[in-house]
Amino acid sequence: MDSIGLPDLAITLQSRDNQGLTPLHYAAISNTAEMMERLLQLLEEQGLLATLIDDKDLDGWTPLHWACRRSNDAIVELLIAKNANTSAKTRDGWTPRYIAILHGNSHTAYLKDLPDTGEAGEDLPDGADQGLVAYCDVCFVTVYWKYWHCASPDCDDFDLCDKCYKHADQIHPPGHEFPPRVGYV
Repeated sequence: MDSIGLPDLAITLQSRDNQGLTPLHYAAISNTAEMMERLLQLLEEQGLLATLIDDKDLDGWTPLHWACRRSNDAIVELLIAKNANTSAKTRDGWTPRYIAILHGNSHTAYLKDLPDTGEAGEDLPDGADQGLVAYCDVCFVTVYWKYWHCASPDCDDFDLCDKCYKHADQIHPPGHEFPPRVGYV
């Protein structure tokens, strides 16, 4: 703590929310290259970059997985330039490349920098990138494949992506059922 009671910068940079996300994950989610650039600089200055560049959230997603989901070439390239593991796998066995493809980003410039391991991971469809299916009401990402729709009459229209559904009990009123939906438009 500093003299006015604020936490030390190094502690703040390593903090996590209840999903295991660090500030570096949030910078990747933010889709703001300037924020990512500044945060990477702070992590380097604090000697934390090597520790946090491939840090995983509760589902095994690294900041690079999140950046590939959001399709910001500049953020992905910044992370790769700082030696982010381009072959890192989530708990479902998904690599950043497959996250990009699944979320409709198969035509991005950075895809050439992400190795094709030949292993799609658990339950990944052949060739996502088909068109809008739903919009996740928690992480605000377009869903191109599997999603869950709240069946409660109390919810007018509430959908969760595959990642957010795993934590529905923490982010949505209890007792609501979410039948899975899969399809392409």
